Amino acid sequence: MNRKIWFLLMMGMLAAAPLRAQQQEARTAKVYKINNKRAADIARLLNGFNAVVVDTSINQTFNTFTVIANEEGHNEVSNIIGEYDVPDKTVEFQFFLIKANPTGTGLKDGVPEKVQKALKEVASLTRYKAFELIDAPYLRIKEGITSVADLTGKGIYNYNIRIAQLMAQYQINIGEFQIYFDLPAVTTDGKASTKDVAQLTTSFSLNEGEIIVLGASQVERDGKEAGSAIITIVTAKIL
Repeated sequence: MNRKIWFLLMMGMLAAAPLRAQQQEARTAKVYKINNKRAADIARLLNGFNAVVVDTSINQTFNTFTVIANEEGHNEVSNIIGEYDVPDKTVEFQFFLIKANPTGTGLKDGVPEKVQKALKEVASLTRYKAFELIDAPYLRIKEGITSVADLTGKGIYNYNIRIAQLMAQYQINIGEFQIYFDLPAVTTDGKASTKDVAQLTTSFSLNEGEIIVLGASQVERDGKEAGSAIITIVTAKIL
């Protein structure tokens, strides 16, 4: 009986050996072209899968790389490329720059209802009770770790808005956001000048269509009384 079992085990091992050899022989090399992302970035996603990316095969000119794998491995590579090699999204940001005052009530200039709701929450949480729309700029930017967009506006408060490192997958993620205000002024000799009044640098995330308040920066002060401030509100949508 034991001999019979041993014989069957040996037969199973002998049958498995050619099968493993056959699977090893089935590994083939295939060149993959990446259309929307960088080939090197997609290649890094393949680490740990049943495939080997030939390091020296990553070609920046043609945006390709070579993979050695069996049929199953090549199928995995194709699925990963299909999921991640997609065109960069464009995101449109709408800003509402609001002058907030500690005295008075309500909003002098009209803004969308969801912005009004956000300002009511600001009024309930801060000393600012009256609001005036300074400007409502918008800008569009394509996602990417190297993406950068700048917007400059002039008026009572000159400002510059900068967005960098935008990614738009499940959420809209901004790696670097900066808004800078300066206030026109006149020197004692009557010459025009400017002085820095407010600057905000941060990173943040928001869902498409969501309204967020980034902060309030005091820009004016009358004696010992609290002065007015600028509130930055932003919403975004993926185009």
